[in-house]
Amino acid sequence: ETIGRTEATEAFFAVTKLWQSKDANLRRLVYLAVKDLSGIADDVIIVTSSLTKDMTGREDVYRAAAIRALCRITDTGMLQTIERYMKQAIVDKNGAVASAALVSSKHLMKKSAEVVRRWANEVQEAVSSDNQMVQYHALGLLYHIRSNDRLAVNKLVQKFSKTGLRSPHAVCYLIRIAARLIEEDEQSPHAVCYLIRIAARLIEEDEQYVL
Repeated sequence: ETIGRTEATEAFFAVTKLWQSKDANLRRLVYLAVKDLSGIADDVIIVTSSLTKDMTGREDVYRAAAIRALCRITDTGMLQTIERYMKQAIVDKNGAVASAALVSSKHLMKKSAEVVRRWANEVQEAVSSDNQMVQYHALGLLYHIRSNDRLAVNKLVQKFSKTGLRSPHAVCYLIRIAARLIEEDEQSPHAVCYLIRIAARLIEEDEQYVL
């Protein structure tokens, strides 16, 4: 049975009354409800300020979930109003917050790719993170930002095949990008060299789980 718009709106506003709860688990459920109901309920934009406050607050336990919920309800017109906060979150020292911002940014590209492309400097910085999952998510977003520019993708693979990556997930993703370059142009010697360089480094570092 599918919930109707009226029921969804009533449920949405009922859920928002739990916003002041100090129970962390209950608050997480509130964020999940906001995300799930945002596509069918009316006037969901009303919680934007509350989500922005949680996203930029000191309670790390809420920040990542608030980012995911805020990006779900944000439309193209609103995106520029949260742009500054998203750029800050991408380079946040908290790994969960940074990863939430990076993954959400990838989803936001479907709504407004041009705005997200302006965050390339912050994403580039996040690729240097010591947090392995942040590095992985940042590399994925950076690739999507540059995916329409073959030369930029080549430079991306060239750079990180030389400097190396800490995250096994990021290394695997880099290999996939290099392999895709070869698939698109079988005569490309550069992509083959990148793959050989990556493999050589992995063997040298004994990273058998990636190989």
